[in-house]
Formats: sequence, structure tokens, C-alpha cells
Amino acid sequence: MVVLFGLSLITFTISRIIPADPARMMLGPRASKAQVDRQREAMGLNDPYPKQYVDYAWGVLHGDFGKSTSTRRDVSSDLRRYLPGTLEMGLYAFIISTVLGVPLGVASAVKRDSIIDHISRFISITGLALPVFWLALMVQFLFYGKLQWLPDGQRLPNGVDPPGTITSLYTVDSLLHGDIHLFWLSVEHLILPVAVLTYGAIAVVTRMVRGGMIEVLNQDYIRTARAKGLGQSAVVNRHALKNALLPTVTQLGLQVGLLLSGAFLVEIIFSWPGIGRYSVDAIRQVDYNAIMATTLIVAVIFVLMNLVVDILYLFLDPRISYQ
Repeated sequence: MVVLFGLSLITFTISRIIPADPARMMLGPRASKAQVDRQREAMGLNDPYPKQYVDYAWGVLHGDFGKSTSTRRDVSSDLRRYLPGTLEMGLYAFIISTVLGVPLGVASAVKRDSIIDHISRFISITGLALPVFWLALMVQFLFYGKLQWLPDGQRLPNGVDPPGTITSLYTVDSLLHGDIHLFWLSVEHLILPVAVLTYGAIAVVTRMVRGGMIEVLNQDYIRTARAKGLGQSAVVNRHALKNALLPTVTQLGLQVGLLLSGAFLVEIIFSWPGIGRYSVDAIRQVDYNAIMATTLIVAVIFVLMNLVVDILYLFLDPRISYQ
């Protein structure tokens, strides 16, 4: 709560000191000064800053993020519309990067200097070095522009209605409604943006697992386990992996925040209707309420994932106790 309070205060302060007038942005350049003054009064922009913040915080605590000056809708309504797109893309990128990155990191550490290790290090170096926006442009140019294998972006083709809302995740909702054709359309549109996010995430996960496994495999208790006659599989799975996962679990929690930050650029390039694209449009329009709402939502997700990581420590390391 302290983190979220501090973040909301900082975001509110920054949004109020930038040299722009949201009332003027909302009414347009042809509005008269009297119209702008009335709009500022209606938006509460003439109140003292402390009162503006208290009113805003009170509304947020009741689920009211205010009205968007760019979309002319309630910000909470916009979040319900755009947040699922970002969560769907980030969720699949997180799952794939974890499922592929952890085994690849383990295999790379166990079979050092092998072909698997070389592949792992290549993925780690390129995944960390290549900017996400450049990689997104390249895969879009290749697989859509040249080969025309996959769509260039968006969640569904133009003119195709989304499935009935249950979870707001198109792939899940289409399956729940038994619409296989719509499911595959959703998957096709997810492939490129998810692949771009996943590649950078795999690089981080693989690097962390490999480093942790190499350190653990050189410990005395691992040599003792091998001296007792335990096979390689038992040593790795029973003794080494669990201890090597502690720093990896921490990184996986941070990875959620990294995926969300990377999603901002990916959503712009692939015209993906998520909160990343929504927040960039809000920044361009000096939409105070939308900017602060998206910032708080990302912060809440980040804080919750760190809480989950702290809880997982209890299962991975019996020496840790929060009593």
C-alpha cells in the first residue's frame, strides 16, 4: 500500500506540472478562453493540488478513475476494454518463456560447452541485446510483409466479432463457446507479438537458470550426492534444481513487469488494443486520468507478483519463515 500510495502521488504530481492544459486538449484549439475556463472548473483543475489529489485518491478507492478526456468514456470502462488484450499477450509470453527457458537453462548448465549450451548463450545474448521494437518490426516485415504467413497485428481481423465475454481473453472465450475457427484466428494474431515478447523473456530466464544451476552444481552437497551413487537425473532434479530456482523465481516475478513494459512498444507496432497503446495515446492527448490509471494498474500487477514470489519462497526454501 505504501508503494502504491507513493507511486500515485508521484504520478499525480508529474501530471500536474507538465506544460499542457487537458481542458484545452479536450475542447480543441478553436474553443474560446471562456469555454476552456469553464471546462477547467468542471474538471476540478482550478482546485488546490492537495484537494485534487484527495478527490482523485478517494475516487480510485471506490473504483472510479475519472473520465478520459481523449475517449470521453470512464477510464474504468476503458481499462475493462483494453486490459484483457495486454494480459492475454503477456500471459502467453510468460508461460512460454518459463516452460522453455527453465529446461533450456538447466540443460545448458548440465551440458556446458555443448551445442545446447551454445544455443542457450546465443539466445541469451541476442534476446538481451536486440531492442524489442526492432525485433517486432523485423518479424512483422518478414512474416507479414514478405512471406504473408501471419497477420500484421490486432486481436482479430477487421469485421470479425469477438467471442462472448466470459474471461475477456479471446482464445479462452472462443474455446468456451466452442468456436474453433475463432480460436485459431485469435491464435494467429497472437503469434507474432507473443513471439517478440517471449524471445526477450526466454533470454533472461535461461541466463538466470543457467547461472544458478552452475553455482549449485559446484556445491559440496552436490558432490556428496554424486559420491553416494545418485544418477545425474536425481542429482539435478532432487537437489540442484530446487535451490537454483530461488533467484529464478525472483526474476520471474520481475519478468511480469518487464513483459508489461515491453508490451507498450509491441502494442504500438502491431496495433494491438491493449493498455500499452491506450496509455501512449493518453500521453499524447495529455489525458491525466488515463495516464495515472494505467500506471497504477501496472504497479498493482507488479506488486502482486512480488507478493506471490515471496510466498513461493516458503515452498522452495524451508529456512525462510515470515512468522
